[in-house]
Amino acid sequence: MQGVPPLLKVATWLSAGICIGMQMPADIVWWPWMLATLAIALLLGRCERLQSGSLVACVVLMGACITAWQRQSLRFPFTDKMERIEAVVTSEPVVRAKSVGVDLQLTQNGRRIKGYLAKDERSLTLQPGEGLLLYTRITPNRQWRQGTFDYVRYLETHGFTGSCYASAHQWHRTSVSLTALSRADRLRLWALSLRHRLLSRYDTMEGIDEQGRSVLAAMTLGDKSALSGSLRDVYAHTGASHVLALSGLHLGILCSLLTLLTRTGRLRFLARLFTALLLWSYALLTGLSPSVVRSATMLTMFLAFSFSNRRQTSAGSLALAAILLMLAQPLVLFDIGFQLSFAAVLSILILVPEARNIIPVEVLERHRLLKWLWSLLLMSLAAQIGTAPIVAYYFGTFPLYFLITNIIVIPAVYLILWGALLLFLTSWSLVSQALSGMVAGVNHILGTMAQWPHACITGLSPTLTQVVLYYAFLYTCLLIVWRLRGVRRS
Repeated sequence: MQGVPPLLKVATWLSAGICIGMQMPADIVWWPWMLATLAIALLLGRCERLQSGSLVACVVLMGACITAWQRQSLRFPFTDKMERIEAVVTSEPVVRAKSVGVDLQLTQNGRRIKGYLAKDERSLTLQPGEGLLLYTRITPNRQWRQGTFDYVRYLETHGFTGSCYASAHQWHRTSVSLTALSRADRLRLWALSLRHRLLSRYDTMEGIDEQGRSVLAAMTLGDKSALSGSLRDVYAHTGASHVLALSGLHLGILCSLLTLLTRTGRLRFLARLFTALLLWSYALLTGLSPSVVRSATMLTMFLAFSFSNRRQTSAGSLALAAILLMLAQPLVLFDIGFQLSFAAVLSILILVPEARNIIPVEVLERHRLLKWLWSLLLMSLAAQIGTAPIVAYYFGTFPLYFLITNIIVIPAVYLILWGALLLFLTSWSLVSQALSGMVAGVNHILGTMAQWPHACITGLSPTLTQVVLYYAFLYTCLLIVWRLRGVRRS
């Protein structure tokens, strides 16, 4: 790969506009300036440099414009008065020390809020799709801890416009009408209800403890509500947190296996179409979480570009997926999962081809196990190079044994995903026991690795400027390599 794909440049300009729109007041009107720069670009057809500059300005202003629109859509008047609201539960309950947290969507206007209910037998048994009638006060989003993690922006990115608390006597279950919700929201609620029924299958498994059940639910169905803080720390300190969040890894496993089965044949188009439909069906089953939607969009782009005769389309398709996601929801740019996914995939697409030939191709072809191990190590290292500054900035950590971890957990995720599928289809006790053993084995190995000396560097606190300089330095090094390679070829 040499040079920067044009779509990647467009994604960069759009991101810059979104950042500008976040820093400026939300009531600024950007669209007249955007249309003016577009008109200038059309009139300056003979002046290529001026036309290019006008197009760049147009894309930047477009990013600021759509950001202002979304920020305005998240604005709602808040009062100090108690009010009666009708809502539907859109998540599994998350048990806290004194309360139970659930995501709520108001049936009157579709507004999404975080709900915290007093911890009791009723709140612990809530299910997605249930209707609630609450007498409470909706308050604006607030920060909940110190550090560089912006919790308010996180809530805005995911469409939450406020939060509420209700004691035991301030809420009760009720039947609600979902006609005020969009078809997409109703489809998502149906998918969440189906996921809840599948999660209940894990409760009947024999030989699996609570930790294993929570990891299995997170890996296969994207439900992290039961994960304990200590277990999250074990996976974070060993560099395995990515397997707990449904993302490109999980959908990539599904896509790669389906692609291998349909690599040849005259019905290649139909096979790719079936693969894309299956990916989105799985995304729907997991509740259409933002990370899964991002990954499904990117993989769909890869499948679409696979019919092109051009060789280097992966980075372009990744950029196109990012552009579409930012146009649909510009605040997704500030979602940590979006940043990590984009940085990891882009790093793999750029860095792996540059280092693949360190070991001669002839040697790799003769030793398939060495080829698989070398590819896995390269992808793990490339992903870590791309995401390390972001992880250090938000979480202040850096796992040192990530290469060993990925050699263990990635094959395990393959087996666990397909074992879960067999469990849903057959309910064989043998499959259940094997699945329980694999999850318990992964937890035990990672728990042991987390106790190794210097397993994770903590206390890191890079500034945003340092993170930007890191990526600028990495990009400069790549430009030098590409330039030297071009000189040698000429």
